[in-house]
Amino acid sequence: MKIYFDACCLNRPFDALYKGQARLEAEAISILLEQCESGNFEMVSGDFLRFELSLISDVVKRNATLELESLHHHFIALDDSIIERGKDLEKESIAQADALHLATAEKAGVDFFLSTDYKLLKKASDIGFSFKVMNPLNLAIRELGYE
Repeated sequence: MKIYFDACCLNRPFDALYKGQARLEAEAISILLEQCESGNFEMVSGDFLRFELSLISDVVKRNATLELESLHHHFIALDDSIIERGKDLEKESIAQADALHLATAEKAGVDFFLSTDYKLLKKASDIGFSFKVMNPLNLAIRELGYE
């Protein structure tokens, strides 16, 4: 099973976790990353994800998220087809950065695209991709049985 974690997912474990939902999402992401490390799932990354994480101003958080990103099994280079698909997705009211993440995931043939951005989750679910777009907490509950 191939999984793409967007930048907000890889940031979540380092957010202020005083809210219940954020805490649960951080735990779910940790569980899913452990599944990737153990080889049960395959993590997909790409040029755009790495670029976005490199822009984090907090050096400690930037290095920590880049370390998580380095666990990937598949790396997708940004190319013209991703950029063009991203432009198509922008026409569907998807923000440019999110569109590039989704286009990268689509090119990689992922099974799941994970995000903690609720607006993105809603918009992307309305488009209908070949992969499931969901919150990491839902994937941990539904696919791994953590209820």
